[in-house]
Amino acid sequence: MLVKFIMDEEALNKLEESRNVGVALEESQLYSKEGFKNRLKQMLSILSKLNLGTLTELTDEDKIIINDILRKMDNQKEMIRKLIM
Repeated sequence: MLVKFIMDEEALNKLEESRNVGVALEESQLYSKEGFKNRLKQMLSILSKLNLGTLTELTDEDKIIINDILRKMDNQKEMIRKLIM
């Protein structure tokens, strides 16, 4: 990962500007692409492990979070479909 980061001129420029490795990593296109792929795998793993039987035990706060997740997924679903088709 460090080699990819070092080879990303934009990330290095951002590091020089911000003096913050975290900010620079987020700006790195190479890192972001790798990170995006990893996040997709993590999301799939998390969704596969959800125990829907516990939905009856949710608090109001849990329900708000779930509704926020569903709303965000709905908002991006069409854009994602267009990108992958």
